[in-house]
Amino acid sequence: MIKGTVLISTCVLVSPVMAEITCGKAPFENDQRLTDIYRSLRHATKDFAALTELLENKVSLCISDTLRDAVGYLEPETQQIVFAAGLSIGMIQAVGVHELRHAQQYADGLCPKMNLSMKEFAEGVFAMEADASVTSLVVATRLRKNDTPEMWNALAHWPMQHDIAATFDRVLQST
Repeated sequence: MIKGTVLISTCVLVSPVMAEITCGKAPFENDQRLTDIYRSLRHATKDFAALTELLENKVSLCISDTLRDAVGYLEPETQQIVFAAGLSIGMIQAVGVHELRHAQQYADGLCPKMNLSMKEFAEGVFAMEADASVTSLVVATRLRKNDTPEMWNALAHWPMQHDIAATFDRVLQST
């Protein structure tokens, strides 16, 4: 278990923010909050081998009691997924799957390179975000079909994702 301060960074440029965090890797024997996050993500990813592999063997999970401007993020250099404290199970799953996909993108070398033009860099970042959003929707759809709708409901009501979820659902319903 690690406690400390970490600089938030991703493979894209963001303004630095400092956050107090508590981190660990499975089985999280000393922190029930991390155990609960792990279990909810393990349930969400059980049918998605690549995401499960990352969860079980590559990333650390963290909780920030002071994270204010985001619900979570991936720190790619340390492979830490940081969650804001107090998220619902559905939001933990939504954020966690999204950030696990970013961890996979990072591991596969899919982050835009700094030598790109500003426009090309932005296009790369948008593509990565779209990919991670769709991955979350695919996982949430599977969970909803299996009578576990919390992740889907979180995405459908989250202001940053609700329009994408509605469009995705409309297309699924008409197919």
